[in-house]
Amino acid sequence: MSTRRSKDVLTPIETKPHVRKIAALDLEGAGGVDSFVSASIVDGQRKVFTKSRDTLFDEMFSKRYRGTHFYVHYLSYDFGMMLPFIPLPFKAYLVRGKVYRVVISDGNKHTFYLNDSLGMFYNLALSVVGNAIGLPKLPTPPEFTSDAKVVPEWRCEEHDQKWCPKCYNVRDAEIVYRAMIMYQDTMLSLGSEVRNTLASTAMTLFRRSFLDREYVKPFPYRNEFARLAYYGGRVEPFIWGETSRQNYYDFHSLYAAMMHNHPYPDPDTFVGPWENRDIRFIFEYEGFSEVMVKCPSMHIPILPYRHKGKLYFPKGTMRGVWAHCELRYAVSLGYQIKAIYRTMFAKGTCNPFVSYVDALWSLRQEAKGRGDQREVIYKTMANSLYGKFGQRSESGLDQLFRLEDIDEDADLTGYQMMEILDCVYVRKPLGGSDEPAYVIVPWAAYTTAYGRIRLHQAMQRADFQVSYTDTDSIFTSLVLPTSSGLGDLGVVDTDLQLQVYAPKFYRYVTPQGKERIACRGVPAEYRAQYISTKEVAFQKAVGIYEAAVRNLTPSEWITTTRHMRYADPKRDYYRIRGSPQGLWQSRAWAVEHLP
Repeated sequence: MSTRRSKDVLTPIETKPHVRKIAALDLEGAGGVDSFVSASIVDGQRKVFTKSRDTLFDEMFSKRYRGTHFYVHYLSYDFGMMLPFIPLPFKAYLVRGKVYRVVISDGNKHTFYLNDSLGMFYNLALSVVGNAIGLPKLPTPPEFTSDAKVVPEWRCEEHDQKWCPKCYNVRDAEIVYRAMIMYQDTMLSLGSEVRNTLASTAMTLFRRSFLDREYVKPFPYRNEFARLAYYGGRVEPFIWGETSRQNYYDFHSLYAAMMHNHPYPDPDTFVGPWENRDIRFIFEYEGFSEVMVKCPSMHIPILPYRHKGKLYFPKGTMRGVWAHCELRYAVSLGYQIKAIYRTMFAKGTCNPFVSYVDALWSLRQEAKGRGDQREVIYKTMANSLYGKFGQRSESGLDQLFRLEDIDEDADLTGYQMMEILDCVYVRKPLGGSDEPAYVIVPWAAYTTAYGRIRLHQAMQRADFQVSYTDTDSIFTSLVLPTSSGLGDLGVVDTDLQLQVYAPKFYRYVTPQGKERIACRGVPAEYRAQYISTKEVAFQKAVGIYEAAVRNLTPSEWITTTRHMRYADPKRDYYRIRGSPQGLWQSRAWAVEHLP
């Protein structure tokens, strides 16, 4: 038994799972200072619809809903409409400016909660969630749209009304309610419970039902050393322009497979980091080393390298910190370790995730086979655990509350004041030096390292025929071996016409004419125009912090314009003789020439 403090030890949770009292809430607005149009509340007994904001608040904060968790799909938007008018003291929790939870008190020790269902479903649109649970979302009535869109005509059965706003509003809330009840029932069936976020729900499931021993959290300086080797997924266009006869592959639950199939450093047995010159620690133990490496000339290098806040995969001589598994693989490809500066290694290994991944993968396959909507829950649980181990204590988490709701003599040193519609709010940064017991950064770093190795092995088969890759997917003109097993490569589409523009920005068309456009930051319905004209204007809702800075109303719809500007290229692109017009090939950057 460890002598460390309990908060420094990752332990199984043995208390009885908490069952949440759940309702769903959906607001509709028209934009502007007084944007509220209507709202619906759905729970297990009734459905409430109102066009009065006062009636909504009276209902929400009534005796019936004390202790209730109201789930809202995209809470940032709905809470933004409520923010200037909410009648009770509250504390809103935001991560990177997005509201994911609100705690409201009526002053009589009665509490109400708002939670974001969007994040719980991996940011899936409500229409996708509705289709998954067999309750399709209705087309948006024209009065609720922010753009001049053509809306398919429909009539509700209950009122025989075209584009019925009540039925539309209630249906949205009903989708959220049914989805979250299914979510909670699924967690309870696994011996766990729903928490405030997707990642925290996955961590609680792991600790309640699958963690079979205690693990001592690494000291902060060890976590921070490992964090230097915690790189993200590989997103690289290998071409610019248009090419044909492409095949699109992705891995079946790549990170979950890595957690299942490979050994991890046992955090109870870490030594270092210390100054080191002996390469044997890299080859005999799992851990992390700061080294100088030389990458030979190759088309697809393996080691990631940070430069000016961006992630590259260059060739040449570079210094950095990498996981030992990734360094060993790099050496097998011809990399040379020229110098070793510091090493941290674990004397033992562990495999804590096998039962967790086994259970969720098996349940997911069974659910998929019978068309069970819970398949998406098993999938997201398996894929969302690893990142929690790499959580930062200062992760962009804030608390927001009204100045008038706190004591006059409260110490507000270090807090930020902001004014929205003549009301002063306090923004309190959260996080600090104390890391939760589950922050074991070496596990998060090893998961992504194993994932990059597996991706690289697949790309090596295609070599110069790789066109684009994104974390767990590959576009190539070659036919690669596929299988349906956990972590195996599966085919998504074949014989594609592919256009690659930048990281996270591409378009392809199937032989049947099906089109898909990936373009981060641009709504799906505007992406074709964006590719065609290189610019687009669309409506977006104003976030709370943006509203304070720009003197706007939270959740007000405003026009934003995007002009196509390519980011610093991840590779060195060039034209070759005989290549199709408009198609650029690429080679890995040399470290000294990185943009």
